[in-house]
Amino acid sequence: MQADSKRRLSRADWVTAAVAMGAEVGFERLAVEPLAVKLGATRGSFYWHFTDRADLIAAVLAHWEDQAAVGIIEGLAPLSADDALVRLVNTAFGASITQDLAEWQLLAASEDPLIGPTVERVHRLRIDFLERLFLAKGYSQELAEERARLTYATYLGSLTLRRLNPAAANLGPALLHLLG
Repeated sequence: MQADSKRRLSRADWVTAAVAMGAEVGFERLAVEPLAVKLGATRGSFYWHFTDRADLIAAVLAHWEDQAAVGIIEGLAPLSADDALVRLVNTAFGASITQDLAEWQLLAASEDPLIGPTVERVHRLRIDFLERLFLAKGYSQELAEERARLTYATYLGSLTLRRLNPAAANLGPALLHLLG
C-alpha cells in the first residue's frame, strides 16, 4: 500500500487498463498520460513498470496473443476435433463486446509496425489450428484449408457486425450448424 493509501498498481493492472482504453480509442491512439489519469496514477507509476509506450504495447500484444490464441489453442488441444471446434466457436463467437472491440481495434491497427507482426502471427495460429481440427475430422488438406479460412473469415465478419451493432445475434450456433 502506498502512503496515500492508494493500491499499488501492477504491470497487469496497466495492461488490463490499456486493453480497455485501446478498445475505446484504438491502440494507435493509446497514450500514457490519459491512461494514467484513467487509473488515477502518475506517469511515474507507469515508468516503474514499462520503459515506454512501445513496451506497454508489447505487453498488451503478448497478453492478447496468449489470451486470444495460444491459451485457447493449448486448452483445446487435448479434446477431440469435434469437441474442440464446438468449444472454439462458442468461445470466439461468445466473447464480450469489450473483447470484440479490443480485437477489432488491434486488427484496425495492424499496419502499425509494433502491432502488425503480432496480429499476423495470431491470424496464422488460429487458421493453422482450425485447419488441424478439420484434418482431424477427416477432411482432405484442400478442404481443411478452405474450411479453416471460411470459418475464420466468418469470425472476422462477425466482429464487424458486432462493432456495427453490439446487440447483433451470435453467429456461432449458425456456423456450427453449417459446419455440421
